[in-house]
Amino acid sequence: MAVTPRLFKMETVERVRDGELVSDGQGGWIPGPPTVTEMEGMVHPLSVRDALIARQEGVTVTHTMFAPWGDDWVRGDTVQAVTRGFEAEVTGVRKSALPGHHQRLLLEERQTGSTSLMAVGEPGGSSS
Repeated sequence: MAVTPRLFKMETVERVRDGELVSDGQGGWIPGPPTVTEMEGMVHPLSVRDALIARQEGVTVTHTMFAPWGDDWVRGDTVQAVTRGFEAEVTGVRKSALPGHHQRLLLEERQTGSTSLMAVGEPGGSSS
């Protein structure tokens, strides 16, 4: 029996995407206001196997999210599960091998107020 997205325990998340470039009035361009859209997804921590694969690919991945096939997700979007205080950047989007089934997003969690995870050995990080 194939697992379908309808059987996933979806939660409402917000997709935050940078706005279109607009003129700054001085001949340059700046990003416009971000767009926030409510979407559905199932976010969970990365499995040990997936963490090993991501490490071999040279990317930082902390969580994965399953989303319906047709939802518009791209690398660089931000996922926010406001009720849990969770925020992550989309580092990759993989479509299911079964067309129309689901898509799997690779996420890097961010701490509130920071732009990336703290690496080991950085000030404030753990160095064991």
